[in-house]
Amino acid sequence: MPTDASASRSIRVALARRGPGPFQVLYRTRSMNAAARHMADHGLPPPARGVRNTGEQAMLVGPPDACGAYIGFVGPA
Repeated sequence: MPTDASASRSIRVALARRGPGPFQVLYRTRSMNAAARHMADHGLPPPARGVRNTGEQAMLVGPPDACGAYIGFVGPA
């Protein structure tokens, strides 16, 4: 049975080999502009803006700025 340390190492190796994983969070916000302002106030680069396949406006923060995950924001401007 693997120890916690060896399991942790195996996970790190697998993630390093695969690159940014399938980790994604979709966050509904009441104001994307307020969310973007909050990120800028905390020194993060502006998120990419676009339109989802549903027609909703969206912002996306990629793995380099979101601890290895993709974080999408949807909602009104």
